[in-house]
Amino acid sequence: MLMNRITGGPDNLGSGSGWHRDSPFSHQFKTILYLNDVTDNGPFQFIEASHLFGSLRKVSKFLGKPLNSYRFTAEEIDKVIEAGILPEPVRFKAPAGSLIIADTRGLHRGSPLRKGVRYALTRYHFSRKSQRFEWA
Repeated sequence: MLMNRITGGPDNLGSGSGWHRDSPFSHQFKTILYLNDVTDNGPFQFIEASHLFGSLRKVSKFLGKPLNSYRFTAEEIDKVIEAGILPEPVRFKAPAGSLIIADTRGLHRGSPLRKGVRYALTRYHFSRKSQRFEWA
């Protein structure tokens, strides 16, 4: 479990340091409990269906990146969305006490904060059989 305090600023990439998958191979889950109201202060973002293997293949092929890629730039994500390969990300704005559950094999990030602060508890759930787990 991780308790995090993300503060805003001009170079802030958001929690997780930008778009990523926790694993392209296995389904992993995060539960995120907002400890303060989250509106424009770094809401969690997730791209629907990006956790599906077919989606992983399409994104990899389109971007010319290896299938086992974990990290993606904002520009790469924009290109994939503009090409219609993936939908626009969902932004989870919610009051304090809200719980988000996500399969983080899918593409996700905490939105970059330009100002304010976001407090959250994040718990990571993955199989003991996982060959590799990379903290995001």
